[in-house]
Amino acid sequence: MSTVEIPGIKDTEFEATAAVDGGALVMRLWGNADLRVNGPLGPFLDQVDDQARRNHMGEVVADFRELVFMNSSCLKEFVRWIAQVEERAEHYRIRFLSDPDAQWQSRSLQALRAFAPNLVTIEIAKA
Repeated sequence: MSTVEIPGIKDTEFEATAAVDGGALVMRLWGNADLRVNGPLGPFLDQVDDQARRNHMGEVVADFRELVFMNSSCLKEFVRWIAQVEERAEHYRIRFLSDPDAQWQSRSLQALRAFAPNLVTIEIAKA
């Protein structure tokens, strides 16, 4: 398996990283995903997708447990990414880890799951 470093996003109030962990590609998001993050988030998700496809990953995990807030523009980037994955004949599953105390995550992730129920799962777990 060829592992290429995926450049993360680092801001004073937000951080996103991605790395292979076991048989899955795991991305971790921390802080506030607001308008400052919207620009680099799309290319970051595209690189995650490219890495997952090249390495024939069965699953990509998106760990939201330390994500305090995500605005609708950033959420739209996740919708675009999921749609892109779903359009292909060969795709991987996407599992979101969410914080049970973050009500916004429950609503937003359920909407993402409804968009692609055969692709997206949600796991509620404490950090």
